[in-house]
This record gives sequence, C-alpha cells and structure tokens, in this order.
Amino acid sequence: MFYKNNLYEYYGIIFAMFIKKTAYFYMQKILIVDDDKSTTESIGSYLEELGYSILIANNVVDAVEIIRKYNPDLVICDISMPKIGGVELSYILKGMNFKNPLIFISGKDSGEKIVNELDFFAFVKKPIDIFELSDYVEKALAS
Repeated sequence: MFYKNNLYEYYGIIFAMFIKKTAYFYMQKILIVDDDKSTTESIGSYLEELGYSILIANNVVDAVEIIRKYNPDLVICDISMPKIGGVELSYILKGMNFKNPLIFISGKDSGEKIVNELDFFAFVKKPIDIFELSDYVEKALAS
C-alpha cells in the first residue's frame, strides 16, 4: 500500500509538471521592447497577471534576436529608443516577414504622426493607461 501511494504521488508530480510546461507552450507570447526598464517591468507584470507569457528586450537588437527565437504573438514597442527605435524595428520586422501585430507606445506627441505611415495595430501614448493597453492587446491577439 505504501508503494502504491508513493507511485500516485510520483505520477501526480510528473502530471503537474507536464501541465505546467504544456500551458506555457500554449500561452500567448508578448514581447515588450523599451529602453526604460520600469516601463517593461510594469507592463510585463500586469500582462503576466492576465495570463500572457512575457518576453522583454531593452533594445531593438535584443528584440530581433528574441523574435527569431520565440516568434511572439504580439510586439509592444517604444518608438523612441537610443540608436535604433521602434520605427526601424517595424521595417526590420517587415523584412523578416513577421506578420504578428505590433503596438507602438511613445511619450512624445509626434509619435502618433510618425507611425501613421507604418503598418501597426495600435498606438498608446505614455503615460500608459494599462486598461487601454490591455484592451488593445486582447483585440490584437484576437485578430
């Protein structure tokens, strides 16, 4: 009897690990790209609470590497970053034939005018209204 209980416990642990790995595999992945770490952390922690798997990059070079490796379902990107910004990232993504939605964020008033020429899903102005952003995230992932 003791052996049988240990066996059930063992298989229970294996099953729980399988479910956790499977759930992570099927969670929708969102990449957040911003040079401001407090922005990526706050957006990331909120979206993680909503059940999304979060990937973070603090520059475009890291973002491209993450996109190649993980193929996120959605990219949220700041327009203005040092060296290479969100606008350049959108052109890189187009060259990579990346078809998943892109949401731009920016603290500058000119940001919305800049991105009107680009192919993107939404624009959110900083300071970010997290409820507005989460609404856009849901809509982008549903499209």
